[in-house]
Amino acid sequence: MVMLPVSYAYGEVGKATKGAATALLMKVLMYQAKPGVPSSKWEEMAQLGRYFIDGAPLTIGQVLKYDGQEDWESLRQRLWFQPQQYTASDYQYETAQTRLFDVNNIYSLNYRDYFGDPLHNGDKWAYVYQWYSDGEFCKGSVFEVVFKESADGSNGDVNEGAGIEHFDVGTTQMYGTSGIVNDIFGDDVRKDYVIHHQGNTPDGEMWQGGEGRFVSLKWYTPKKDKPQNAGDNGRNRRVLRYVDVVLMQAEALNETGNREEALEKLNLCKAQVNTINGSTRLYQPGSYGYIRDQIYSERRMELAYEWDRYFDLVRQGRAAEVLHTFGRSRPNSRGLYFIAGVHERMPIPQNEIDISNGVVEQNPGY
Repeated sequence: MVMLPVSYAYGEVGKATKGAATALLMKVLMYQAKPGVPSSKWEEMAQLGRYFIDGAPLTIGQVLKYDGQEDWESLRQRLWFQPQQYTASDYQYETAQTRLFDVNNIYSLNYRDYFGDPLHNGDKWAYVYQWYSDGEFCKGSVFEVVFKESADGSNGDVNEGAGIEHFDVGTTQMYGTSGIVNDIFGDDVRKDYVIHHQGNTPDGEMWQGGEGRFVSLKWYTPKKDKPQNAGDNGRNRRVLRYVDVVLMQAEALNETGNREEALEKLNLCKAQVNTINGSTRLYQPGSYGYIRDQIYSERRMELAYEWDRYFDLVRQGRAAEVLHTFGRSRPNSRGLYFIAGVHERMPIPQNEIDISNGVVEQNPGY
């Protein structure tokens, strides 16, 4: 985070930036903290968020939690900084008080591409074009895994996208139902980006998925981006988005008693969604719990089908409650047998335990 650049030239995009490292640190801290429990993790998240989003100053010493107990030059060398005796004229020696370069002007909640131009001419489909080739490294993307189409039809190439990352009109591997879609979105405009069997994609294809099935357009591969061979997709996968950073900041602010500031950040996200259909609806002030629940709801809608929901439920301590309710409504009872205190963690493979010579122990319940 300290040593990474704020951005790369277009030919080098895809490498981790200062913003990507900051966002990842915020997410790690969020999973280490516990909602409703005061913690220095929440405080650190709030501080990083103010740097990332608001441009508040942040020094190297603050990031490293430098307390002066260790000689600064020794610490620099241990962390692979350039030594003090480096005398090139274009080199600035960093101290504990050196301020990190700002990143708040790099990203945006607006649906704009890498160059800052509106995605898909700024129409209603701009939202999902964040996930298509037009939106790779867009203003809302903080870090993404880069895939490249080999176009030779072979399998096992190092950086081809996997089938679960996309769908063609005739195929996909994951479906929703009307009940699930309604439960997630209600009457929110983002429901329009989950299409039903015989629904139309942004570029006019009809999805024939089967009656009762719904699929997210976040997974769709537009006609102009289709690979030459099946399973050879070059779409990048978005790992961290700027809106996730803003929502993490909102949660940290609420957890540290800054409810008004938390609501302001939450409504930045909602106001951007409102640009899709001209809505003026915003989230409302209230108690800690009321603000928290609104943040949880917005995370569920905005990050739907992006692999965060289950892990959010686990860190929030709600996995068993929510999955049991869900399982009772499903013919296959999926989720009904989730055991609190056990299934939040995966079992550790026995071979990993064996080769550790007893250092690694199996997670409880397995």
